[in-house]
Amino acid sequence: MANEYTPIEKLEVTIRFEALCDEIWSLVEGWERLGRNTVGEQLVNAADSVGANIIEGGHREGDRDALKFFYYARGSAGETAYFLRRALSRKLIPAIQGNRILKEWSAAMQLLNNLIAYRRGTSWKVREVRKGYSAKSGGNLAEARKSGASPTTKRSPNLNSKPRA
Repeated sequence: MANEYTPIEKLEVTIRFEALCDEIWSLVEGWERLGRNTVGEQLVNAADSVGANIIEGGHREGDRDALKFFYYARGSAGETAYFLRRALSRKLIPAIQGNRILKEWSAAMQLLNNLIAYRRGTSWKVREVRKGYSAKSGGNLAEARKSGASPTTKRSPNLNSKPRA
């Protein structure tokens, strides 16, 4: 089966972060001015930055460039977790709800780490095809080309599959 392209917006990692960001926005929207203007703004900005960087990285051509934005997203995800803990300790979020969001946020961060590991491990690499020329031809690349064999091929990543451990 051929690898099918899945837009970054359709991946579980993006969907989860978007849902959590919307929930965080709804929480902060109801806070009093001090909490909203200090922890709240930082929390919303950091959370929104995660999704924005995932989307931007997913629309980059090369893996190296994409990974840079995925790393930014991971940093913002850590910052968001920090501000969620601040909101919990300052009683801006009910403990049950805040702990649930933190748990879900942590699970989404693991998906982001999986995406990063996948993109690191399956970069667009030139690989040698085993068929096409052999020891009988002396490994002669020119002979392989004459016979129509392609000595190299590119492998595209499948962003739907889980990374190898």
